[in-house]
Parts: sequence; C-alpha cells; structure tokens
Amino acid sequence: MRIAVFTDAFLPQINGVVTHIIKTIEKFIDHNHKVLVFAPKPNKQIELNKLVKAQIEFIPGLPAIFYPDFYMTNPLSYRILKTVEKFNPDIIHFHTPLTIGFNAIIAAKYFKKPLVSTFHAYFMEPEYLKTAGLDKLGLDENKFINNIGWQFARFFYDQSDVIICPSKCAKKDLINHHFTKTLEIISNGLDLPNTKGSFLKAFEKIKLPKKYFLYVGRISREKSLDLLIKSFKKFTLINKEIDLVIVGDGPAKNDLEKFVASHSLKNRVYFLGAISHDSLMKSNIFPNALAFVSASTSETQGLSVLEACGFKLPVIAVKARALTELVKANGILCQPDSVNEFAKALETITKNFSLRKKFAQKSFQIASHHSLDKTISQLENIYISLINK
Repeated sequence: MRIAVFTDAFLPQINGVVTHIIKTIEKFIDHNHKVLVFAPKPNKQIELNKLVKAQIEFIPGLPAIFYPDFYMTNPLSYRILKTVEKFNPDIIHFHTPLTIGFNAIIAAKYFKKPLVSTFHAYFMEPEYLKTAGLDKLGLDENKFINNIGWQFARFFYDQSDVIICPSKCAKKDLINHHFTKTLEIISNGLDLPNTKGSFLKAFEKIKLPKKYFLYVGRISREKSLDLLIKSFKKFTLINKEIDLVIVGDGPAKNDLEKFVASHSLKNRVYFLGAISHDSLMKSNIFPNALAFVSASTSETQGLSVLEACGFKLPVIAVKARALTELVKANGILCQPDSVNEFAKALETITKNFSLRKKFAQKSFQIASHHSLDKTISQLENIYISLINK
C-alpha cells in the first residue's frame, strides 16, 4: 500500500502520540508499504533511523501560542497537494486536528482518497485548557468553550471515513458527543520488552536512586504532576528510603522543579529530562522501578502506562478515562483529586511485597493484549477495506 501520514506532532517531541506515530510508520516500512509523512519542520536536528526509508516532507511553521511544541503551518498548502498528487496514496491518515491535519482532509477530498483519523487527545477538556493558559482567565472549566471544542473536534474528525479510538473510553466519549463516522477501537500498541535474563544485562545503565517510583511522560499541566508531587510529599513523611524519578520534558518543567524545591523535595525527586524512546526502552529505568505512577486524568490510552505494564510494573493511577482499562488487578486506582488516597496507595505498594508480585504478573498479562503487531494488522485491515470500497 501507499500510505500518506499527516501529523502536527513529530520529532523532536517525545510523547505518547509521537512514539505511536513513529513506531507505526516503522512497522509499515517493515511490511513493505510505501509511506509519505507530512510533519512540522523540526527546530533542531533529529535522528530518523528507520524513518529514512519513508518520504518525509517537513512543513515550515510558527510556534503555536496556545500549546507549546506545536507549530502552525499553512492550512491550505499547494506544496502538500502537489506532493500528494505525485505520491498518489491509496490511503490518507491524520493524527492531529491542526493545520497539517486539515491539509489531510483537503487532500483526501480533492483526490478522492479514503481518509482515516486517530483521536489522541482531549484538547477541549479542562486539563488541556489549563495548559493553553485559560485558567488564568477562569475559563478552563467554561462549558461554552468546552462545547465549542467538542463541536470543532466532531466537525474535524467526522471528515474521515473511519476514526480510530485507542480505548473503549475514548470511543464512548465520541459517541456521547455525537460523532457520526465509523469508530474503531485499536490500541496504540507496544513492542513488548524482553524482560528475561541476559537482556537485562544489555540495558544502558543510568545512575538512579536505590528505590523509586517512576513517572514517564510529558511534563505538562494536563498530566496533574502537582497532585503527584503533593502525594509523594505526604508519603515521604513516613518513608525516607523511596524516591521519585520523573522522565520527560515539557512546558511545565521549570514550574514543577520550583514546586519540588518549595516542598523541600529536591533530594527525593529526580528529573532525568527527555530520553529518546529507544534509549528509554533499553535502559534500566523501567525495570529498576518499584512501581509506575500517574495522576493524569486526560489519557485516551496512556502509552507510558502500557509500557510500564510491559516491564511488569505495578501501577498507581487515578480513576479517570482510559486508565481504568489499563489498571485493574495490576495496581491501585485512586480518586483524581485525593492526595491522601494517592499517598496511601504509595505506602501500600511499598509495604506489601506479595501484592507487588501479583500486580507485576497481571501487568504483563494486560500488556500482552496490546502488541504493536496486532495494532498494525488491524490498521492494515481497515485500510484495505476502505480501499476496496
């Protein structure tokens, strides 16, 4: 097949959406598909690795004021149309509802190509509206803005023939907001890590505390890291041995570091910064952790949580959206705003070795249902079905 991928999120960003896009493109290449990618022009040099086998068109743009790391490009690009015409794709797939995603819609309609989309983020909900700074105006929980955001999302995604939802929860939310096109549940997927024996010796050793909880993801306001830090602070009052490791970068990093300092936690919270996905998967960061922690309420699936399950980690998270599908008998779910409950969960995991062992086995069982090969097979079947129509 000839597959055209449109995305406003791409390298050098490191987050779940970008990881999913990169890994699926690499798998498409492995399956001998021809892939054309449209993405924002990076602001620094990036490592393409296997992506060099794809045709990548970097589109110049300006940084988006409302969400750091995103770029606004020409929403009606003649260059994109000419490149699509020359490539002549069998299928077009967009991942983001911004300007490059809009070009996917225009190209699909102009060249009469089947169009697939993936719903990756609740950008219209309070968690993301805070990141856009609307909380400063008291508008992050404004129902009118929330409704406008959902109407925009429905208009945008309903231009596609099939909408991919990474979880049952995401599909249910789209149904409840009256999206009309076909909705298919397909996991973001992951390459299950080999956690046996000799492979552990090949991990890149990174200096870490002896015992720690782990968070991996964007350091951004929608991830509710302030609640995680407050909960960990409460936990440290009874435990002096276990620390917190945070992997990732994002627009809230400086504020979070100040927050940690103001809570006298500089010696207990380790910021490792952004680490490439491939390096992270080959490092000792996941396997050495006591448990994975996340207070995010904005996940359409939660790829880092899924990866933690693949490394047999217990998970402590909040009872919100898609995390309820990944955290069942493999961890503890807490109420989203409860510092006390989250801190208690940290304590429970720490003290109960047999419970951790049970959760670890269940985590791997859950991860085994989300293989990337299965994800690719499901996407290929949808593509073929649309092409044959």
